[in-house]
Amino acid sequence: MKKNIITLTSLALLASACCCKQDKCNTQDHEITLIGHKATLSYPGLTANVKYLNDSTIYWKTTDEKDSVAEETNRMVVKKIDGTKFFVSWIEKDGTTVSQIIDLEKKTVEAFLTFNNAKGKRIAQMLEGTYELDK
Repeated sequence: MKKNIITLTSLALLASACCCKQDKCNTQDHEITLIGHKATLSYPGLTANVKYLNDSTIYWKTTDEKDSVAEETNRMVVKKIDGTKFFVSWIEKDGTTVSQIIDLEKKTVEAFLTFNNAKGKRIAQMLEGTYELDK
Protein backbone atom coordinates (compact mmCIF):
# COMPACT_ATOMS: atom_id res chain seq x y z
CA MET A 1 0.00 0.00 0.00
CA LYS A 2 2.76 2.42 0.97
CA LYS A 3 4.58 1.57 -2.26
CA ASN A 4 1.43 2.39 -4.30
CA ILE A 5 1.07 5.80 -2.64
CA ILE A 6 4.71 6.65 -3.35
CA THR A 7 4.33 5.51 -6.97
CA LEU A 8 1.14 7.55 -7.49
CA THR A 9 2.71 10.63 -5.88
CA SER A 10 5.77 10.28 -8.09
CA LEU A 11 3.62 9.98 -11.22
CA ALA A 12 1.61 13.06 -10.26
CA LEU A 13 4.79 15.10 -9.74
CA LEU A 14 6.22 13.88 -13.05
CA ALA A 15 3.02 14.75 -14.94
CA SER A 16 3.00 18.21 -13.35
CA ALA A 17 6.64 18.82 -14.29
CA CYS A 18 6.02 17.73 -17.89
CA CYS A 19 3.05 20.08 -18.26
CA CYS A 20 5.06 23.01 -16.88
CA LYS A 21 7.91 22.40 -19.32
CA GLN A 22 5.34 22.62 -22.12
CA ASP A 23 3.97 25.96 -20.78
CA LYS A 24 0.73 24.25 -19.78
CA CYS A 25 0.95 24.98 -16.06
CA ASN A 26 -2.28 25.57 -14.23
CA THR A 27 -1.66 29.07 -12.89
CA GLN A 28 -3.92 28.41 -9.92
CA ASP A 29 -1.61 25.64 -8.75
CA HIS A 30 1.62 27.66 -9.00
CA GLU A 31 2.74 30.85 -7.31
CA ILE A 32 3.12 33.55 -9.96
CA THR A 33 5.19 36.65 -9.30
CA LEU A 34 6.44 39.62 -11.28
CA ILE A 35 9.55 40.01 -9.13
CA GLY A 36 12.74 39.15 -11.00
CA HIS A 37 11.00 39.23 -14.38
CA LYS A 38 11.03 41.55 -17.38
CA ALA A 39 7.99 42.59 -19.39
CA THR A 40 7.06 44.52 -22.51
CA LEU A 41 4.04 46.80 -22.36
CA SER A 42 2.60 48.21 -25.59
CA TYR A 43 0.29 51.21 -25.50
CA PRO A 44 -0.92 53.30 -28.46
CA GLY A 45 2.16 55.33 -29.46
CA LEU A 46 4.37 54.01 -26.66
CA THR A 47 6.30 50.88 -25.75
CA ALA A 48 7.65 50.25 -22.26
CA ASN A 49 10.20 47.68 -21.16
CA VAL A 50 10.17 47.04 -17.44
CA LYS A 51 12.21 45.02 -14.98
CA TYR A 52 10.82 44.16 -11.56
CA LEU A 53 14.18 44.25 -9.77
CA ASN A 54 12.86 43.28 -6.34
CA ASP A 55 9.63 43.59 -4.35
CA SER A 56 10.00 47.38 -4.08
CA THR A 57 11.98 48.53 -7.14
CA ILE A 58 11.04 48.85 -10.80
CA TYR A 59 13.23 49.87 -13.74
CA TRP A 60 11.38 51.11 -16.81
CA LYS A 61 12.34 52.42 -20.23
CA THR A 62 9.82 53.89 -22.66
CA THR A 63 10.11 54.65 -26.35
CA ASP A 64 7.43 56.67 -28.10
CA GLU A 65 6.54 56.83 -31.80
CA LYS A 66 9.04 59.68 -32.30
CA ASP A 67 11.81 57.49 -30.79
CA SER A 68 11.99 59.65 -27.66
CA VAL A 69 13.37 57.55 -24.82
CA ALA A 70 12.83 57.98 -21.09
CA GLU A 71 14.00 55.69 -18.30
CA GLU A 72 14.14 55.58 -14.53
CA THR A 73 14.42 53.30 -11.55
CA ASN A 74 11.69 53.94 -8.97
CA ARG A 75 10.35 52.55 -5.72
CA MET A 76 7.16 50.64 -6.40
CA VAL A 77 4.33 48.92 -4.61
CA VAL A 78 3.09 45.63 -6.04
CA LYS A 79 0.03 43.75 -4.80
CA LYS A 80 -1.33 40.50 -6.13
CA ILE A 81 -5.07 40.89 -6.72
CA ASP A 82 -5.72 37.25 -7.56
CA GLY A 83 -3.97 34.35 -9.29
CA THR A 84 -3.02 36.26 -12.47
CA LYS A 85 -3.80 39.92 -11.72
CA PHE A 86 -1.49 42.47 -10.12
CA PHE A 87 -1.69 46.10 -9.02
CA VAL A 88 1.58 47.99 -9.50
CA SER A 89 2.14 51.64 -8.60
CA TRP A 90 5.05 54.10 -8.43
CA ILE A 91 5.92 57.81 -8.43
CA GLU A 92 8.42 59.09 -10.98
CA LYS A 93 11.05 61.75 -10.29
CA ASP A 94 9.00 64.48 -12.03
CA GLY A 95 5.97 63.68 -9.83
CA THR A 96 4.11 61.57 -12.38
CA THR A 97 2.16 58.80 -10.66
CA VAL A 98 1.57 55.50 -12.42
CA SER A 99 -0.91 52.86 -11.26
CA GLN A 100 -1.42 49.70 -13.29
CA ILE A 101 -3.69 46.69 -13.28
CA ILE A 102 -1.86 43.84 -15.02
CA ASP A 103 -3.74 40.73 -16.15
CA LEU A 104 -1.28 37.98 -17.07
CA GLU A 105 -4.00 35.63 -18.29
CA LYS A 106 -5.50 38.16 -20.73
CA LYS A 107 -2.07 39.77 -21.39
CA THR A 108 -3.47 43.25 -20.79
CA VAL A 109 -2.49 46.29 -18.78
CA GLU A 110 -4.58 49.28 -17.72
CA ALA A 111 -2.66 52.30 -16.48
CA PHE A 112 -3.85 55.41 -14.67
CA LEU A 113 -1.40 58.32 -14.70
CA THR A 114 -1.42 61.74 -13.09
CA PHE A 115 1.06 64.44 -14.11
CA ASN A 116 1.48 68.16 -14.66
CA ASN A 117 0.67 69.39 -18.17
CA ALA A 118 2.67 72.08 -19.98
CA LYS A 119 0.78 74.79 -18.01
CA GLY A 120 1.56 73.14 -14.68
CA LYS A 121 -2.00 71.90 -14.15
CA ARG A 122 -2.40 68.39 -12.70
CA ILE A 123 -4.21 66.10 -15.14
CA ALA A 124 -5.08 62.41 -15.34
CA GLN A 125 -4.85 59.93 -18.19
CA MET A 126 -5.98 56.33 -18.71
CA LEU A 127 -4.08 53.98 -21.01
CA GLU A 128 -4.92 50.46 -22.14
CA GLY A 129 -2.39 48.16 -23.69
CA THR A 130 -0.96 44.71 -24.04
CA TYR A 131 1.37 43.03 -21.56
CA GLU A 132 3.91 40.35 -22.35
CA LEU A 133 5.89 38.82 -19.50
CA ASP A 134 9.27 37.86 -20.93
CA LYS A 135 10.37 34.31 -20.24
